[in-house]
Amino acid sequence: GDDLPGRYIALQPLGKVDDKLLALMRRFVERAYAAPCKVTSPLELPATAYSASRKQYRASELLSFLKKRSPRGAVKVGGVTEKDIYTRQMNFIFGLADLGGKFCVVSTRRLHESFWGKPENDTLLYRRALKIIYHELGHTFGMKHCDKIQCAMCYHNSLQELDASYVWL
Repeated sequence: GDDLPGRYIALQPLGKVDDKLLALMRRFVERAYAAPCKVTSPLELPATAYSASRKQYRASELLSFLKKRSPRGAVKVGGVTEKDIYTRQMNFIFGLADLGGKFCVVSTRRLHESFWGKPENDTLLYRRALKIIYHELGHTFGMKHCDKIQCAMCYHNSLQELDASYVWL
């Protein structure tokens, strides 16, 4: 099953998520947070979180969904989806977390160059996704936003800002 003995960080795919990306994220999270990390079996995205008019998923609803399905033994759970997500205050977000809590969710949708009408670039996609999972898991560990644009914990409002940030890869 999906349960590991002891304490670990779970990456929870929501819907179909690229296996190579999940494997890279798992290895990165293990190094970055010095904790075992496991990719759990995918869950279907909840229909209740989908806004048909926006063609996006409500990030807060995805967090609530994750909270009801936490893998046994997981100390942190990072939901990963390729679907676009948003909050009431924002047209879109890269991720959302409970500060000091257990759950976060990240979206890779807008990290793809192809989303913006450019040729796909897997290296850029993977680098961006690792920065986002680091950032959102950081919030679950109590890290707050930093005001230095290069910092991985800076609030990034655009891909340009995200690309300017640094995280050891």
